[in-house]
Amino acid sequence: MSAWNFSSTVTVRTTPEVAYRELIDYTWKRGGELPPSPVIVEEGTPDGAGCHRVIPPLNIREEILEVAPPSSITYRVANPGWLRAYPVAKDSHRGQISFTSNPDGSTTILWNVKWVALTGGELTVRTLTSVVISKLLKNLKRHLEDDTP
Repeated sequence: MSAWNFSSTVTVRTTPEVAYRELIDYTWKRGGELPPSPVIVEEGTPDGAGCHRVIPPLNIREEILEVAPPSSITYRVANPGWLRAYPVAKDSHRGQISFTSNPDGSTTILWNVKWVALTGGELTVRTLTSVVISKLLKNLKRHLEDDTP
């Protein structure tokens, strides 16, 4: 087993408060336009704390562990393994999303994920994690900056 890390960053033309709120609603709860939409199994608090979702069809369960609105969100994959096609060691996955205000009024969102891949699962997890997170951030940026009424 080996430790891995993936980070992706995007800058959006909005405040950290709006970016945080929309990441919880648009990305976490509604899936950020990646099919299929997640199923919310525990709503948690309005700021996202305690929210649990299941992502079909592999039923990967993600749980928000800590929030510090509008600065950060920490979450984990609660049921990793080969049966979920997410071969990560139990309790090794942690995702951290941070929101930093910039002098020009924009916000930089940094999404960082750390995990320990099960033997033979390195490429699967690296690929899935990088593709999904990059697409979610791209979709969130488009969602936040869409000027269409």
